[in-house]
Amino acid sequence: MGQIHASTPTERAFWVSHLLAHSGEYGVVSAVSRAAGVSRQTLYTWADRGWAALVSAFSPPVEPPVATPAVERAILTQLVEGHASVRGLQACLRAVAGNEVSLGTIGGVVHEAQHRALRVLAQQVPSTARAVALDEIYGNDRHGAYLSMVDAHSGAVWTAVGPVPVDGETWTLVLWEAQERGLRWEQLVSDGGTAMAQACATVDPQRPLHRAVWHVLHECSKGLSLRS
Repeated sequence: MGQIHASTPTERAFWVSHLLAHSGEYGVVSAVSRAAGVSRQTLYTWADRGWAALVSAFSPPVEPPVATPAVERAILTQLVEGHASVRGLQACLRAVAGNEVSLGTIGGVVHEAQHRALRVLAQQVPSTARAVALDEIYGNDRHGAYLSMVDAHSGAVWTAVGPVPVDGETWTLVLWEAQERGLRWEQLVSDGGTAMAQACATVDPQRPLHRAVWHVLHECSKGLSLRS
């Protein structure tokens, strides 16, 4: 969470503009933090807020959803169970129920459901210390990833953020925020990624980081299949 800082809106706008203009450049966040006397965590929060404001300013108006609860339920059921695209959802609603629902309304229902799910996820904290696996899921362009903390035994997702940069600072913030929410772990597991290892060494240096071998076994299985 961002902390209160004795600065003017103009100063914050200048710092955020600089961070956004130099996003991904090594050492920029640390330099601004020292010059402005603001923690890096607060700067990340301000930068996210500034980026969201820019996107909102240049985005077309979102069509307000006018779907009934029954139509919303049908949209989300087909999305989750049928893995349908937005246009596929529209076609299914028309063919099965005779509902003419715009693409904007469908997008609004899905967007709101995502926000509700994230709010619920932020409140889910186990009562006991858990074995937690750290994971990175990349998109097709490999720019940024979704970072998640998953219960190694039950598969419950305790934290999911993204798309965000994959580096030690970002993973450190993810771990700190999980701790602030009350998540406790007795084991940490990763696939050997450097960024995850750096974050674990910063946040919990006394706890050994275990190595998951799923990716190794998966590559071995592909090699065996090619030989056979």
